[in-house]
Amino acid sequence: MILKQVNISTIKPSIYNPPVRTNLNSSIAGLREDIKQRGLIEPLTIDKNNVLINGHRRFRCIVELNWKKVSVIQHNIEQKVTDEYFLSTNEHTLRMNGAQYLWRYMNKA
Repeated sequence: MILKQVNISTIKPSIYNPPVRTNLNSSIAGLREDIKQRGLIEPLTIDKNNVLINGHRRFRCIVELNWKKVSVIQHNIEQKVTDEYFLSTNEHTLRMNGAQYLWRYMNKA
């Protein structure tokens, strides 16, 4: 695991992250404003292929704020382990409704 700076354009969101988590403008407006004022307090977490494990809402905010680089914690792990890390770090926030389950099914996520 290393802490480093990466270009925003190289980060790929996890296929397991339901769109509803990042598509609710009202739920990220406060977070975006906080990041704008204070910066990113907690780095994003990515795997060795730059797939986002933790921080999808923060990632959306910094993209909207037109950042070019961001601090990340990068784990040297394979995709199967990345999926397990994602599910573990989001265990309490992955409560999905039927439409979200359908989206995951349709996208083979």
